[in-house]
Amino acid sequence: MKTVTPTPIQIDEEVIHVDPHLDEIEARREVHKYGGKHLSGNKNSRLRFSRDLPALGDDHFDNEKILPYGCGGGRFDEHNKGQDGGRLPDQCCTTLVAEYLGIRSSVIKPLIDEVLFCDQRSGVLDTQLASLVKVAHRSLPGSNQKVVNWASTALDAVDRQLTYKYESVASQSSLLQFLEALEKHDPTRYGSDPRARKSLETKLRRSMGRTDKLTDLANIVRCFYSTAVLEGADITEWVWFAFDRIFDDQILFWQAIDDCQSKDKIDPEALPRPVREYVEALVDNRGTMDLRMILLHSDNPHAASAARHEKGAGAEIVFIRKSTGHIAVFVNQNLRLTVSNVVRMLRFLELPKRGEDWQTDPRNRQSTVAFEWAELGKPGDFSNSNIHYFKAQDGESVLNGSATRPGILPSEVCSEALLEIARTGFHPRSIGRWMAEHGIQRSERRPENDGNGQIKPVNPSVSKEVETALDKAVAQ
Repeated sequence: MKTVTPTPIQIDEEVIHVDPHLDEIEARREVHKYGGKHLSGNKNSRLRFSRDLPALGDDHFDNEKILPYGCGGGRFDEHNKGQDGGRLPDQCCTTLVAEYLGIRSSVIKPLIDEVLFCDQRSGVLDTQLASLVKVAHRSLPGSNQKVVNWASTALDAVDRQLTYKYESVASQSSLLQFLEALEKHDPTRYGSDPRARKSLETKLRRSMGRTDKLTDLANIVRCFYSTAVLEGADITEWVWFAFDRIFDDQILFWQAIDDCQSKDKIDPEALPRPVREYVEALVDNRGTMDLRMILLHSDNPHAASAARHEKGAGAEIVFIRKSTGHIAVFVNQNLRLTVSNVVRMLRFLELPKRGEDWQTDPRNRQSTVAFEWAELGKPGDFSNSNIHYFKAQDGESVLNGSATRPGILPSEVCSEALLEIARTGFHPRSIGRWMAEHGIQRSERRPENDGNGQIKPVNPSVSKEVETALDKAVAQ
């Protein structure tokens, strides 16, 4: 089949969302290097950053000579285009650009594939460029252009090495040698936090031992030496920038570890202390188990990982609440726990309710929105309560807003109700009791209209997994 070359688009301005991820940065780099025939003027275009670019579509932006990356609802925006309004599967901004430019299967395919993995999967290493970019945004707020330029330089080096396959340079400094030189230059640089300093060195050693990650820190340095994209003092400056960001981030991590262990509020204005308990859970292929759960009030970006860490709470079930009210739920992936009923509970509590004080008065707990219990567990967004995103692949979690979903309203579920969900949401018996207490009964049919244009407030049907437990709970 003959390939149709797209009509060239004149570009005067490029737009990326604030704190862009690696896939948007790499997409822009590919447009600048490979997009001359398709996107004219891109090398001289102005780069702008937007916190909430309207989804105006390609026709509007093309007429305005604006090219958005990963936002705006255009050709290079993978969000809100998949099934049920989710993101396109197995796509990111980088892959969309690569396909548009016809370089998806080119010599840089391994780089494109790694960027896609880092954008969509868990298990991204702390020293991979995707992680370093996120850390740099946190460490240096408002430095979008600086971070984009810094990351693009590394991507240029990896691209060039894949293309020309240069021999490695024998006389190159290792990451540990760069660290030694930095601390000799500034002996107090990393002396403020010995734990963070030790973590930095450990991560550098591990990076040096890996050769299978194109965008890992040690491999990027090797590419700098072999390709001469950077040389001498410029390599040192680039690497030291990465070290500073990792060190700053590890300070936050160890602060999050300490937060998990705190038992008292020293500061009256501080967030509530963590709640740590054992909760009953039905674990796949293992039966009923008592698992460690923590409800942690924290704005620390490492709160979830610290809560799971053995030196933090060692929790298998993690509930995080930020000072803004936004919440997140994470579970131990190795135990194959599901959060499907947790997300049902959250979404049910967020639905409009009839009557006052519906969270505490059993007589006023019926929903005024037609729904089925099973539907409340739908992956992705839920149409009637889209503030809780259910991530059902590659480790289940519930996200009430995130870096990739800004502008989401915080949950109105109070912390007491959230704690009750944490205690009851992982075993059919306790789930059944919770449903009975909230007036949720089985029904044979969907809710109907009352004839006046209003939905009759009825109770939804119950999923099969909790039917027996619900019968017992109601009978008690």
